Amino acid sequence: MLAMLSVCLPIFADDTVSKLDGKWLCPIESEQEGVVFKIALYNEFDTKTMKYISKGINSMYLDSPEPFAQYSSLESGTFKVKDNLLTFNLERVQFKAINDPEKILTAELFSVMEKSYKDNNDPVKIISIIDNIRISSDPVSGQSSECYKI
Repeated sequence: MLAMLSVCLPIFADDTVSKLDGKWLCPIESEQEGVVFKIALYNEFDTKTMKYISKGINSMYLDSPEPFAQYSSLESGTFKVKDNLLTFNLERVQFKAINDPEKILTAELFSVMEKSYKDNNDPVKIISIIDNIRISSDPVSGQSSECYKI
């Protein structure tokens, strides 16, 4: 079984970096303390400079099909890939409220979120990049995600 699995998984080398180049859409959904977060995350990797930029629209839901708050996120920095692990060196991160009728997206909250982003430098494991679909997993949580080249 293990031999069959190894045949199905792609072999990575410098090919992983070249396949990563370009723009990706990464839809993400998670839940924390009853709040559902849906994120449309757009990543762009430039493999010549090894820099990335990530822009997101983050929507928060609580017992409703309509979001009760939305904010944008922007982060940029450099990245590296080694042993199928994608590691980011965050240089800049910022958040901005888009829709916040309850006024919960405060400057203090965004400051805490910025610190959390800067403190969290866990790599992402690239499982595969096949036919413009990138499958990755978080080695800490084990949660996997799919991103689509656009």
